[in-house]
Amino acid sequence: MIRIGSGYDVHKLVEGRKLIIGGVENAITSVKVMRGEVDVSANYTLAWYSGSLKVTRRPVTITSKSDKKIYDGTPLVKHEVEVGGKGFVGEDGATYSYTGTQTEKGKSANAFTYALKSGTNAAYYEITKVEGELEVTAADISAGADEDWEIVLGPALTYNGIAQIQTLSSVKLKGLDVDYSVTGNQQTDAGDYELTLAGQGNFTGTKTVEWSIAKKALTLTAGSGSKPYDGTPLTSNAVMAEGFVAGESATYACTGSQLDVGSSANVVTTIDWTGAKAGNYAVTKKPGVLSVVPLAVTVKSKNISKPFDGTPLRLTAGDIELSCGVSGVHALPAGESFVYGDFASRTEAGQTSATFTVAAGANTKLTNYAITPVYGTITITKSATEIGVTARSKSWPYDATTHELHEYDATNLDILQPGEELVVTFKASSKVTTPKDGPGEDGKVA
Repeated sequence: MIRIGSGYDVHKLVEGRKLIIGGVENAITSVKVMRGEVDVSANYTLAWYSGSLKVTRRPVTITSKSDKKIYDGTPLVKHEVEVGGKGFVGEDGATYSYTGTQTEKGKSANAFTYALKSGTNAAYYEITKVEGELEVTAADISAGADEDWEIVLGPALTYNGIAQIQTLSSVKLKGLDVDYSVTGNQQTDAGDYELTLAGQGNFTGTKTVEWSIAKKALTLTAGSGSKPYDGTPLTSNAVMAEGFVAGESATYACTGSQLDVGSSANVVTTIDWTGAKAGNYAVTKKPGVLSVVPLAVTVKSKNISKPFDGTPLRLTAGDIELSCGVSGVHALPAGESFVYGDFASRTEAGQTSATFTVAAGANTKLTNYAITPVYGTITITKSATEIGVTARSKSWPYDATTHELHEYDATNLDILQPGEELVVTFKASSKVTTPKDGPGEDGKVA
């Protein structure tokens, strides 16, 4: 019943029909005007017209969800949809397959397809598909913790006098190979440096990395030397350097000094880096050896002699000659001397070795010399003045007795020394008894 006026009702009778999409006629079969229970249609001119009944397709929006993450080397996917619009009715619906993926830095659609479930009539729905967005942003290498990094530098560098570039064998952040550009990785001198990695591609931000150029090994060996003792110190400022790069050098001073016989170290103490930089070298100093050996000295006594005169002939310092190891040198180093003593002597005729002893004079050490003594001779010859001894002669008339005469005449007895006397012994046979004794006679001659 449709009321169209105060106190009146207009009744429409509508035939029942099945409703389908596309619409059907909504037909009026009769119209009348009622006043209460009284039909007053006769008072009116009534006309009626058919309308339409229609069911439209249900709007449904299927949207794949969007997602975003920082680059981590794995694909970004989002397997979720949001059903909007009026949504599906009852058990109607769809299943979904996703192909959208984003691994590298950038954006792409979260692409998907759908298939309506069994029993869902596509004609009943107006389905709109909307693809969400998958976005991968660059990883910020500035934010990486130390434990997240694995950085392997290229070959270690050692100073070589020219500019060198530090390479990197591997740069990983949380296991990911980092795309980067690098600055600050070229230097010449030895030292500790920092290079800077700037993320690119899937990475952003910066990361500093420590690197270094090692000092070059340099060995300095102080000069060695040897000489016989000469009273002056043995020194050497010669240094053998091993390790300088081409064109670089330095000058040196050594403190070794050896005066007396023996050995001592010669050490490099001062380096003047006028031709190089000290910071580019790791210096190892090796000492040299300064050795002074004893000076060979020959000390020779002369041969001395005299005729016997009862007094001793004694060697003196003036009878000793000195020669050093260097040919033609007959003196010790300035200010040094030998003292000779215990001189040999001889009084009696004959020969004795002209021995002597050597002691150190002032400011002299015998240990600085290799002394070879050569001894001459002391010779006492017989006296040049002859002591003549003549046995006296005598004769006797035959008297049948034996005669002998132990008398003599001597000359130059004055050369005998006090306490000395001439002792003359006669032959026992020097006796006579008869006129026939003696050579040519028949008597006895002893």
